[in-house]
Amino acid sequence: MSVVVLVVVVLVLWAFAIGNHPGPTTNTTILVPNGSLDIIPPQQFDSVNFENTGSSTVGGTFTTSFGVTVYRMTPGEFQTFVKTGVPSTWEWTSGFVPLDTSYQLDITVPSGSWVLAFYNPSPLNTTGVGFNTDLTETS
Repeated sequence: MSVVVLVVVVLVLWAFAIGNHPGPTTNTTILVPNGSLDIIPPQQFDSVNFENTGSSTVGGTFTTSFGVTVYRMTPGEFQTFVKTGVPSTWEWTSGFVPLDTSYQLDITVPSGSWVLAFYNPSPLNTTGVGFNTDLTETS
């Protein structure tokens, strides 16, 4: 009888221990809230800075009125871009996102400090970038 009680107690403790292990946790930071609208003059940019301590994902959806190119850059690459006005090096790019296009960002980002630059390459037209969802960083 005591062996059966001991086995039951061990099984109950084992089941309790398995059920109470916390699962993996995720942290989500809103970088740009849903509904935000950025107006970017010709050949200018808007940027979002963020830092992460482990691999993460940046995601969200935006629409552009005249076209935009998104770049993920290190702070050093971004400073060169600011000085020259021309993006010359980057870690990732969306390529040109044409006017009236809904674009889904889904970027894997390694640990570090990063800048997302939304660049309007048009020499003539101001463009709007409207966020249809939160732009988030999830680690």
